Order: sequence, then structure tokens, then C-alpha cells
Amino acid sequence: MSNAKLFFTDIILIPHRTDDFIPQLCYETAKFSVFGHYWLVRGRIQGDEHNFQRSLSLKIVLKGKSSMDIEYCFIRDAYSNVDLIPEVHRHSYTAEDSSSDYKEIKLVQPLDLNSLLAEKSIKF
Repeated sequence: MSNAKLFFTDIILIPHRTDDFIPQLCYETAKFSVFGHYWLVRGRIQGDEHNFQRSLSLKIVLKGKSSMDIEYCFIRDAYSNVDLIPEVHRHSYTAEDSSSDYKEIKLVQPLDLNSLLAEKSIKF
């Protein structure tokens, strides 16, 4: 892989509630441009505040219709106190499938999720 095919971007996940009968906490970034396309990242929380097995899962959404294969991983922000275990994921985008599956973000200390969720936004 050449350097021309690598891209790093900082993302900020902003919390919001769904319009469901029982609102769920979820996250979303603003659109950003990478490889000449617009993307956004969506996040959701698995479990609830009474469950010690909560986790944060993220997916990448390609805005527009295009076909491409990408590999991606999420790493911690330089100013974050929470350490992540980076994992490389792969997804093949098509005109019919413009969204990856949700991938769990693995934390070195799982209870650090509480400090991430206490912030006004989550930065990667």
C-alpha cells in the first residue's frame, strides 16, 4: 500500500437521542471528506447504565453512491485519557451497501467507557 492511499482524520462524535418511543443514546460526526468522498461515523451504546458489559460500537457511512474497498481503524485522540486497542477492519462499499457494520471499540480498561460517555463529545 502506498502513502497516497493512507488518510488520517480526527473525528468528533456528538451525542443525540433517537426518535424512538424509548429514546436511545447514539452518536454521529459531521460529514468529512476522505478519498474524494463524503463520510460520517455513527456510534451506539450496547447495554445500559445498569449493565457492566456496556460497549461503544461505531460504523462508517459513505455518503453518495460509489464502490470501493477500505481498511480502517480507530485510534485514541492525542489528548485522550482512554486507551483503545486498535483493530483493523475492512469493508467493501457498493451502491447498495453504503454503510459498514457496527464494530465494537475495544478499550484497555472497559470501565473507561464511563469517562468517555461523560464527555460532551467523544474524540478519536
